[in-house]
Amino acid sequence: MLGGEDKKMKLGFKLIIYILILNLVSGLMYTLAVPGTEYSYSTPGTGTPEDYAERFNATDMMETQQPGIIAELPFLGNIYGTIMFLWNAVKFIVVGFPTLLWQLGGFIPDQAGRNAYQAICLVLGAIFSFIIFGWLFQVITGRQTED
Repeated sequence: MLGGEDKKMKLGFKLIIYILILNLVSGLMYTLAVPGTEYSYSTPGTGTPEDYAERFNATDMMETQQPGIIAELPFLGNIYGTIMFLWNAVKFIVVGFPTLLWQLGGFIPDQAGRNAYQAICLVLGAIFSFIIFGWLFQVITGRQTED
């Protein structure tokens, strides 16, 4: 099927390839801030410009922040940053599309609607995770992925 081969992939393997491509493209769109996703880190709720100016006052944030143990031991910050970078990469491979949908759901103005939408995104993420980890189990245990 791919590259002129006469072997046919099983339907489950085609589904996994489709989900992985969908997740990777969604993660790429989200990371590169493709038009339409640049404001996806929205804050739920409404407010006046004065509320937002007070909420995001950089001077107050810098004065209230105290250095933690990571500031004392810089190598821990490097290890933590690397682990978080890898975790985000794995997260977007497994549940990239539901994560993109979750972030875009922050634009729903009604709290009940936002909660329902995010519940749907959680279920979709669970389904994606189950399918991908089931497929990984099949690959690790040596199951056949082609007919």
